[in-house]
Amino acid sequence: MVNNINKYTWSSHKAYLSGSKKWDWLHKKYILSLFSRNGGESIRRYKQFVSKGTLEEINQILARKKLPTVIGSKSFVEKIKELFFADKKHEEVPESRYLAPDIEEIIEAVCKFYNVNKDVLFSSRRGLFNESRNVAIYLIRRLRGGTLKEVGKIFGIEKNSTVSSVVERLKLEIERNKNLNKRIEILRAKLTKSQE
Repeated sequence: MVNNINKYTWSSHKAYLSGSKKWDWLHKKYILSLFSRNGGESIRRYKQFVSKGTLEEINQILARKKLPTVIGSKSFVEKIKELFFADKKHEEVPESRYLAPDIEEIIEAVCKFYNVNKDVLFSSRRGLFNESRNVAIYLIRRLRGGTLKEVGKIFGIEKNSTVSSVVERLKLEIERNKNLNKRIEILRAKLTKSQE
C-alpha cells in the first residue's frame, strides 16, 4: 500500500519507535524483546527488520487463496508442531490439525513401532485383528482429526461406518487392555514429541 512504512497512518509502527507514554496501551515490549533485551538496541533492530521489505517468496505465499498455517523452513515447521500441537489441537479450530503429525509420519511411526512394512497396514482380512492397521487408523483419526471418509480413502475402506467401527472397537480394546493402551501412548508421545 505504501513504499515507506512511516507513511502508512494506520500502522502501529510509529508506536514501536516511540518512547511516549501515549503508546503504553500497546503491548510492544514483547515484540521488541524478540529483537533484543536492550531497549535502544531492540528498536534499532526492529527498524532494520521492517526496512528490509518482504521476500518475493513470502509475497507469493501470502498471495495464495489459502494460506499455510505455519510459514517457514521444514525444521521451523517441525519445531512449531513439537511446541504447540499437543496443547493447541481443537476440533473447533480446523487449522489446528495442520500442526498435527503428517499422515505419512503416523504411518511410518506405526510401521517402525510394529516392525511391519506398509503393505501390512493397507491389507485387511475379514475376522483377523490387525493391530498395527487399527492403531494407524485410530491415530490418524485422533491426532489429525481426519474425517471417516479421508481415513477410509487412505486405507481402502469404502464405508465410513467401517472406519468408525475400527476406531470404536479399538477404543474399547484400549480400555480393557493396559498393554495396548501403553503401546498407543508411546506412539502418540513419539508422534507429538511431547516426551521431549
